[in-house]
Amino acid sequence: MDTELFNRALGLVEPWTVSGYKIDEDKERITFFVEPEENSLLMCPHCKESYATCNDYKIFDFDYLSFFKYECCLEVRVPLLTCIEHGKTPACFYIKLNKYSELYPFPESYKLK
Repeated sequence: MDTELFNRALGLVEPWTVSGYKIDEDKERITFFVEPEENSLLMCPHCKESYATCNDYKIFDFDYLSFFKYECCLEVRVPLLTCIEHGKTPACFYIKLNKYSELYPFPESYKLK
């Protein structure tokens, strides 16, 4: 699957990428599945130190901006890092809403699945 269009339209920042999507025509809703590229170094959200990902992760899902005529949902597979200072914590996930905006980290309030 060529994901460049989706990555750019959603404002994903490397190493995060769309790994798939699901369209629900009845609800006019599209869900994008997002995860980091393999062997990525990701940051601790507390101290910003970089760590390699592990096999442990949490799924965060949240409503996002509309995507054409569809409601849009991101389902993000966020690896848990083992930070030396902060222990096991979800990695930072950032979205850039447009070329002029800052990077927005995902809110702490996203619900765990």
